[in-house]
Amino acid sequence: PALCEAGVTVLAPSDAAWAQLEPRSRADPVLIRQVLLAHICSGVHMRSDLVAKRTAVALAGQTHAAALEGGEMHVGTARVLRADLPFDSGVIHELGSVMAVLHFAREAHEEQVWKKSLQPAPRIVVVTAAGAATTSDYELHGCLLHAATGQLLPDALRGHVRSLQPRLHQSQVQQVTFSDLCVMTKPPSLQRRRGAGLDDGANRYRLLFSLWNSSTLSYVSWQHMPTPLLIRNSFHM
Repeated sequence: PALCEAGVTVLAPSDAAWAQLEPRSRADPVLIRQVLLAHICSGVHMRSDLVAKRTAVALAGQTHAAALEGGEMHVGTARVLRADLPFDSGVIHELGSVMAVLHFAREAHEEQVWKKSLQPAPRIVVVTAAGAATTSDYELHGCLLHAATGQLLPDALRGHVRSLQPRLHQSQVQQVTFSDLCVMTKPPSLQRRRGAGLDDGANRYRLLFSLWNSSTLSYVSWQHMPTPLLIRNSFHM
């Protein structure tokens, strides 16, 4: 009810676009729920709003970049065919393809050790469909943000880039595991003098996984791992 009161924005693939999603994916209720939630946004956002904000944040937590390219509107990995189609609960933007969807099959634990591979290794499911650029154009990047400030920390991770496999069929579901991902940046509290006291808040981070288009050199979609990270010198069990 609260969602309906705020209105919704539906990034709706056309019937032809939905048909390009492989039958096995359409028959998987868990997967299709993630796909649907990645195409619905809370609130009513017209085309001009998306262009101004440059993003569309879906109910699943995934953020899609929104941009004008060559006079055409793109959201995430999809091209907008028709925009600003009103309906009783909000607005619809029709897409030429199902957008690439990112969701977590496995998260890392909250407590992790500096310079050690995250345990367990994060695993992300990437759903792509025909109509978007081929997945060979894309990479999946892990990024680290400081939880307190939201600051993106460059060169903070090792083992954080994975190339996506080229699509062999009309659509594809890939599981991408970051088995050697580790935090290389030294948390602020670990840099303090011994005995000066530790502040766990300074050691807290958020892990973000982003879809990088290597053709346009831009991030087109990203998803936060729900579990935050607390980085220590060693495990304290």
